[in-house]
Parts: sequence; C-alpha cells; structure tokens
Amino acid sequence: MGQGQDSVREEPDAAVISHEWDAFVRRGTRPTKVAPCVQRSWERSRALGVDPFGGRSELVLSRAELQRQIADNQRLVETVRPYMHQVYDAARGCHHLIYLTDASGTILALQGDSADKAAFERRYNFKVGASWSEQAVGTTAVSVALSEDTTVPYLSSAKFCRDLQGTSCAAIPLHDDDEALVGVLGIATDSTDLNPQIFWLLVSAQMGIENRFRLRRYEEDIAVLHHSFRSVLDGVSDVIVSVDGDGRICDINSAAEELLDLRSKQVRGRRAEDVLDFSPTLLNSTPSSGGAGGFLRDRRKRIYPLRREIASASGRGAVRTFIFGRQGAASRVKRSLPRPAPSSSSFTFDELVGEDPAFLAVKAQAQVAASCEASVLICGESGTGKELFARAIHSAGARAGGPFVAINCGALPRDLVQSELFGYAPFAFTGADRRGRAGCFEQAHSGTIFLDEIGEMPEDAQVSLLRVLQERHVTRVGGSELIPVDVRVIAATHKEMFRQVQQGRFRADLFWRLNVIDLQLPTLAERRSDIPILVDHFLRKHGRGACFGLDRWTAELLRDYPWPGNVRELDNAIQRAVVFSPRGTITVDALPAHLRAHRAQAHRLHAPSSLQQGERRHIEHVLRQNDYNISRSARILGIARNTLYNKIRRYGLGCAKSEQSAQD
Repeated sequence: MGQGQDSVREEPDAAVISHEWDAFVRRGTRPTKVAPCVQRSWERSRALGVDPFGGRSELVLSRAELQRQIADNQRLVETVRPYMHQVYDAARGCHHLIYLTDASGTILALQGDSADKAAFERRYNFKVGASWSEQAVGTTAVSVALSEDTTVPYLSSAKFCRDLQGTSCAAIPLHDDDEALVGVLGIATDSTDLNPQIFWLLVSAQMGIENRFRLRRYEEDIAVLHHSFRSVLDGVSDVIVSVDGDGRICDINSAAEELLDLRSKQVRGRRAEDVLDFSPTLLNSTPSSGGAGGFLRDRRKRIYPLRREIASASGRGAVRTFIFGRQGAASRVKRSLPRPAPSSSSFTFDELVGEDPAFLAVKAQAQVAASCEASVLICGESGTGKELFARAIHSAGARAGGPFVAINCGALPRDLVQSELFGYAPFAFTGADRRGRAGCFEQAHSGTIFLDEIGEMPEDAQVSLLRVLQERHVTRVGGSELIPVDVRVIAATHKEMFRQVQQGRFRADLFWRLNVIDLQLPTLAERRSDIPILVDHFLRKHGRGACFGLDRWTAELLRDYPWPGNVRELDNAIQRAVVFSPRGTITVDALPAHLRAHRAQAHRLHAPSSLQQGERRHIEHVLRQNDYNISRSARILGIARNTLYNKIRRYGLGCAKSEQSAQD
C-alpha cells in the first residue's frame, strides 16, 4: 500500500504539539496542527480509555500464548527475521531497536543492543509478547501504521501517552502475497533523534520481504505441481511447460531449459509469450484432460507435437501443464525476443585493482552492500569504474545467478526512455514490433538492473521509475497489464545528486529510494599511489603475455599527469602505448599526443602548484588545440561531455567559443 495523502511525513514543532495535546487531553479541544491520521488515533485512544499520562504496555501474552502467536505467524517471522538482522548490522551502535509486530500489534521479534532492549523493557515494557496497539499504548507509529495501513517515517511528540513522547519511532506495514496486512516492521530509539538512513533501510527491507512472500507463493505452487506430476516429470525427455490461469509460467522441466537455453528460476512468474518462442494460440485454447491433439510451433516454424495436456489446481487457481514431443525438431531453440544483457563474465571484487586506503574503504563498503538487497547509488566522475563496482556487487550477492542488465539513461533519446526501461505493448507506436517488447526491468527479473547516469533521466521517466520501485511491477508503454518484476536496483551518476534535488532537477522521493547505500568512488588523482599498480595491471592485460616496461621519463609522466579521465583514460593510454612499443620498453613517444603535450607544457611552465592547477592547464590546452570543440576534446581526454562541461565550469574556462560549440 502507498502512503495516504494525510500520512505522517513530518511533525510540527514539539511545543506546538504539546499545546495541542494538552488542550485535547484536558479540555477535549480538537487538534488542528497534527496530521489527520494522528488526530484520528488520538480520538480512538481516548475512546479506548488509554491513560494519556502513562506509556507502559500492560497487555502482555503469557509464555504459552506467545508460543501460539509466533506459531500462527511463523511464515511472517521466518521471512522478516533475516532482514531485521541486516538492518541491525547496518545500524549497530546507533542505539536503535528494530521490531516486528503482527497485525494486532503484538511484538513478535526484537533486535538491538542488549542495554537498549533492557532499558526499553524497564521503562515501557516494550518486549517480545507485549502489545503495542492503540488499546495498549495509544498513538504510536505501530498503531497508526496498522490502523491507517500507511507508512509512518517519524513519530515522537505526537504520541498519545506523555511518557512515550521523549522517544521516536517509525513503522512500515507489511503485506503478504494476497496484499493482506500481516504486520509492521519498525524502528524505535529512546530519543527524538531518529536516523533517517535507518528508516530507508527499512523501506528496502519491506520491498525484499514482500517480494519474498510472492516468491514463496510460486514455490508452493511448484511444490504442488511436482507432487502431482512426479511420474510425468521424472526421467522424461519431452518438453514440459506449466502455465497458470493468468498465462504466467509456473515451471519448466530440464528438457525445456535445454531447448530454451534458460533456467527455470529465470522464467517463473513471467508471461509465457514474453519468454517462450512459442505461438500463444495453444496456450489460450480450451484445456483438455490429457488427450493428445494439436501442436506447438516455434518461430522457426519447427513443430513440437502436443503429447498431453493436464489441468490441475494450486494456490493460484487452475494450472495447465503442456507436454510436447521433440519429433522433427532440433534439440535447441534460441529466443528471438530481446534477451537480458548479462555480464559477459562474472566480474568480482578481486578484479577491482588498487591498494589506496580511499579505494579500499569504498571497496569494503561495496562488499557489505553486496550482502543485502538495498538499493545502491554509486557516485563518481567518468572513468572511475562505477559499472565495474555494480557488476562486482551483483556477482557477490544473492542474485548472482540472475541477469545483470545495464542501461545508460543519458544515452537514450528522451522519447525512448520509457519504452526501453519498461517495454512496449504490440503496436504501441509506429514501427513497434507486432509482438511487443520486454523492457530492461522485465529482462532483469530475478537479477540486477544497473541504471547508469541516472541524473540524466527525464522527469516523466523519474515518476514511472518511482512507481515501479514502490509497487514492484511495470506497465508496458501502450499496455495496461501489470507485470511483476523482482529486481535489485543499482544506479550511478557523475553528478552531485543532492544538489540536483535541491535545484528541483531530480525528484527527492526517487533520490531517497535509490540512495539507501551510497558509494563515493575516488578519482585517480585522489588515489595516485595506485597508478603504478594499475599501470602494471594494464600492461599485463594488453600485453598478451609479452613483457613490457617503462622508461624513467614515461613513469614520471604517468605519475604526475592529472588524469581527468581517471582509470579509463589510463587504460586507453597504456593500450595505445603497448601497440606502439614493439621492443617492449614504453617511451614517452608511445603515449597519446595529449600526454606528450602535457609533458612539454609542464617543462615550459614549470610544475603546477597543485593537482587542480595541472588539470586545469591540461584541459585548457586540449580545448585550445581543438578550437574548443567539446566532443573532440572530451574524446581526447577520455571523459564524457558532461564531465568536461563540469570541469570547464569548475575551473572557469567557459568562453563564447565553448558555449558556441556546445551544439557540436
């Protein structure tokens, strides 16, 4: 469920709330400054006879009652507990408690430091088995989230019980695969300072938890199918495909995996026509009870005769299982629909080269990020390795077996962004494929989508992306069907995103959704001690087994050059140098022309007083040499046009010529 229009987003000043609370409690005056949902909760609390001057829950389950309650909510507790551990690990030392309640407000699980848990239990009787409902303690984040079915990012002074007003809390409702409200995940601290970063970790956890509920539904369906059709599935070489009443794939057998070159976990829950190279005609026909008849044809016109069709029931209603023979057909069929763009090789953290402390620190943060499902925003200049970090996080995480789909938001024409990200329905526009097309989010199902240059995304696409992240389904351009997607999002940008938000160029709500974990990659100039290590790495990479070395002047130039294009520029420079050094010793003459020019200029102008001055002079020199042609200068420097524009503004190099050439 999304937040209602009157949900608690922020509180008025504590003094204002205190005045309203005092007037409401002592004289019954209706409050006007608190959120409407809080006002309704105050009124319900008073009607329930809650003591406004209290704050301890006296509704506590006995040991036997608690055991029954946890048993009744076993699926909820087992699903949520790993996410509670992850949030606690990230918030360790912040003195926040992470708690889970059921739909009645009873605390089922509690995570936090022992001292903090003991203090909350002693002062407020806040412990596993205690009720934190309106009937027990009046208005809290838990009671508002349960009563209003809405997210409560912060609640402190607006609580109904005075003794609780010095604490703060947040709560997020949890829904199962039937969209039923089953409990609340929240945080609490014994002060009015609630860490907003921890709240956004809760938001990420909620997405993972509710996705896990949906995945378990599919797993239960598959278990029923495997039990019902074990005699058919075991040891057969026929192609078997199970489809539910909504036309979504429940399972495929190993023969179908071989035929389609796909794993079953990649296709479960997806529309059959989006995955299979099969005509949908047969899938839409009237189910029979098992008699052979009809056939299934792939797009290469090869025929797979239908041997048997079986109808059964599962948690998602009617399920139809189609069994096809292989007569007259080749053993493998390649998909003709666009495929996900998985990484060509599994890129790992071990392949991220560097020993500089700043680099190792962000590498360690990325390894922690890989262990959870939270969204990641990677910030850094062009050429610092943002996509490599994203691939390493994917490869080290739980989704490593799924696809990794990368898309550059800044390279897409404005009118094609939505269709590329979310796909399009058949005949959605002139020139559209008559079968429609799956977008990047569908292609990344069960894996990771990497949104590079997210800061370049148009505002209308930002709105659509936020909706997908909140609701976890996409609607294709020109279509109306809601298609569920289960993806982890990693975004990257070279821009200062917080400033973009402040200037109104990027949506704040989308920024906070993406910025759960932020990684700031250092420039090559900031990790200069890594240059010799990287040079050695690139010499081995491009040398193809040959032994290369550097003369003294080349090593000095590589060490002192400002590297505005960062690691990518260094890689390109070494690759060129290897090509033009047949004798194995790389000299200055083998380096790109702009590096040689930098060396000559440095000799004329003496050493720059700082790295920034050196970079400024080098960029200015390249701009002048290319008559301020931005595209050509950016190519020579090995950086993006936007990065070059930013450096021109930073160093005050802008002039009429550079503005005029902005259209080149």
